[in-house]
Amino acid sequence: MMEIRTLISKEDFTQYRHISKNIDAKQRLEPYMLEAQRFDIVPFLGSDIITEILDQLETGTGNTNTLTTLNETLLELIKPVCVFFSYARMLANQPVQVTRYGVVTKNDDNSEPVSEKTLARLINQANNIAEAYKIDLLAYLKDNADDYPLYKPCEARKKRMQIKAIGD
Repeated sequence: MMEIRTLISKEDFTQYRHISKNIDAKQRLEPYMLEAQRFDIVPFLGSDIITEILDQLETGTGNTNTLTTLNETLLELIKPVCVFFSYARMLANQPVQVTRYGVVTKNDDNSEPVSEKTLARLINQANNIAEAYKIDLLAYLKDNADDYPLYKPCEARKKRMQIKAIGD
């Protein structure tokens, strides 16, 4: 089985948003980190530069890596973009569990789910924050284009999908 490589970790995630310590990162965060990386980050940065960063992160021994200073700077700008896109994806899917009996929402006696309207607002807010960080990242790349030959600017999407609650 191929090892899954992500640009961010649960620790990076918690620098920007509070999440419960009890959330299993492998099951409840990593899928959304990968989706954000694949569908939100790669389309506007390109796979070559992302692959280079992942390879440099991976080739170190122990707790070290071979990340260049330039790519370390770039990664620090990529992280909040990826975190907030991941967070939006997680919010949209967190209450849902797929069981052998079907798709269900799990609750316990001490919790109450937020309304669809509140959830949609939180998702839109996370996407908007990600887009704001993305603007900073793209400005940095534009100003430093000669330092990042693997970066190929592209127009990823004209408009992001917005989730709006109806009712309530």
